[in-house]
Amino acid sequence: LDLEALNKGLKPDKNYIKELEDKLVDLITEAYRNTFEAKIGIDKGYCGREKGIGGNRRDPEGVVDPQVWTIGIQDREGNWKACLVRYSLHPTVIHEDSTLVTADYPGYIRKYLSETKPDAIFLFAQGTSGDQSTRYFRKGQNFKEAKRIGYAIGEEADRVLNSMELKSDVSLMVKSSEVDIDLKKLPSREKAEKEVLRTKNKLEKLKRENASYIEIQNANLKNLGAEDNLGYILLKEKRVSIDLEVDELPVEVQVIGIGESRIVAVQGEVFVEFGLRIQKESPFKNTFVIELANGCLPGYACTKEAYREGGYEADTSLLTGEAGDSIVETALKLLEETK
Repeated sequence: LDLEALNKGLKPDKNYIKELEDKLVDLITEAYRNTFEAKIGIDKGYCGREKGIGGNRRDPEGVVDPQVWTIGIQDREGNWKACLVRYSLHPTVIHEDSTLVTADYPGYIRKYLSETKPDAIFLFAQGTSGDQSTRYFRKGQNFKEAKRIGYAIGEEADRVLNSMELKSDVSLMVKSSEVDIDLKKLPSREKAEKEVLRTKNKLEKLKRENASYIEIQNANLKNLGAEDNLGYILLKEKRVSIDLEVDELPVEVQVIGIGESRIVAVQGEVFVEFGLRIQKESPFKNTFVIELANGCLPGYACTKEAYREGGYEADTSLLTGEAGDSIVETALKLLEETK
């Protein structure tokens, strides 16, 4: 959502969405028809600041999750058939200046593993990375840097695959629950318009002064957040339904059990603090969280501190500081129920 799209009345391409839905159904059908006896393993490695990768985009010294959770699947003869890599990092090495559609660093994880495990289907899942990106850590915004990051994560995932224990006799289960969350009270239109003007003027001033990339980018995101906030207000004034409110609530939290391991799937873009808390308080040693699963959210699920401080993630969100805690509590309850 941005003011330009709002003013032009831009909407998602219905034909594209239908085509995508059909392809997903076809994939599920094909997978169902081609089941085979298999062995599966789940383990983790680490790849983070020590290799100049990832980090907290709000605070370069802030909380991070460098864990490379990896699932490996072999057939009964020991041939690699599939792997999934989960990493908590926005795929935004190739940024807004580029007009290309790209898989960013996950595409290079796939490329690395296609060379070491050529017969394995590669899957990627994004961990809780609402406040995680390469902003303060990347050496460029180009494909060379995306490759460096993707290959480093891929190398670690490959090491985990080669050392993990795989089992064929594992139990499978799925549980899910829905939780209602409150939305924040929007400011007045006048106040929102002033904030858009203020942040835009600051951004233009930094550009004129040839400020550093980090200063300009942070100001740019602050302006985008202010514009999104105003966009919500204008939509409500026009009595136009906000898709993020209508389609994404209540929030689904899902737990997938594979043997003694647990995958927690949550909607939307969630701050890493919540994912790490779920993992820490889970009764299962092997627990990891993926976001953007089963839907989006009406904005970022930020920490209370982030909402107090403001910034892009908090400004563009319709959620309150209670949303993340509600998601965590629901996840922990489900995890307890699966013991």
